[in-house]
Amino acid sequence: MTLTLYINQNNYIAFDAGYAAALGKSIITLHPPSISHMLKEVNASANVMCEDPSQVVETLAYVIEGSLPSTPRDGDLFVPFTDRIEI
Repeated sequence: MTLTLYINQNNYIAFDAGYAAALGKSIITLHPPSISHMLKEVNASANVMCEDPSQVVETLAYVIEGSLPSTPRDGDLFVPFTDRIEI
């Protein structure tokens, strides 16, 4: 497995994300929730969307080692997805 880390600090994020998607690269976005709407198309092509760096670390730990965080980010308020949907 090869991981490529690319940090985009310019105004070409949509172009770079599109190019990465065309090459079949996995995309992890990291940005504050306040700009999620502006990046909705980039997020749509992303495999993971993160709001803080710790989420990126947890994602990479899962991909590389298969380890999940010890506690959910919601803490005691966490409700599994299967419990939230009606079947």
